[in-house]
This record gives sequence, C-alpha cells and structure tokens, in this order.
Amino acid sequence: MNFEILIIDDDTSVLYYHEMMVIESGLSLHPKCFNNPTIALEYLNSNQDKSTEFLIFLDLNMPKMSGWEFLERLRKLDLDIFYKVVIVTSSLSQNDKIKSQNYSEIEGFWEKPLTVENCLSFLEKL
Repeated sequence: MNFEILIIDDDTSVLYYHEMMVIESGLSLHPKCFNNPTIALEYLNSNQDKSTEFLIFLDLNMPKMSGWEFLERLRKLDLDIFYKVVIVTSSLSQNDKIKSQNYSEIEGFWEKPLTVENCLSFLEKL
C-alpha cells in the first residue's frame, strides 16, 4: 500500500521531529504536517481520491481540538477515503489506550516521540 502520510500535532517542534523520523525511516519523503486539526480535516475533505490512502499520525492532547474530537469529526464527514490512524501521544492514560480500541481505524497507540523504529514496524505490517 502506498500511503500519503499526515502528521497532526499542535507543537511545531514535535511536528518537525516526527517529520524527520518519517522521512528517515523511508515511510514517506514528503509527509504533510498540520498543527491545526481543522486544516487537516479540510485537507482530507478536499483530497477524496479513491486511489489515495492516508496514514495519520495523530496527537491526542491538542488545545483547539483533541485527537478524539478529530476522529469523531472525521467519521461524521463520511469521506470516500481509506485511512488508518496511529495515535502518537504523551498521554500515559490507560483510559486513552482502552478507548483507542473502540476505533477500527486506529492501527497503533505509541508514546511520543515517534521513532524510526516505530515507522519501520508499521512498514513491516504492510
């Protein structure tokens, strides 16, 4: 599968670091980074192409819209796209980890920071 990679995190330094890890791992040479989840939703909405599949690295704790709110809004948009989500968070809450199991689109729940090894482990699943 050839995924277009989206990284969503409100912290620009984390975005930059995660972008470098994705590139270094070979998962994508040009991941799209968003520090505003609303703009990421708009991007997904405007790129409904059945041949494009998205892998979204998503932070949970963001001030304007949490990762959970992002997922719910994405579901409500009912877009004609294929996407998978990996939660990349600093949250140590077991409740968040348990909650993630209720979302079929969530492929992983990883602690920050994203690493090359994380990205390579995802590549092995494909």
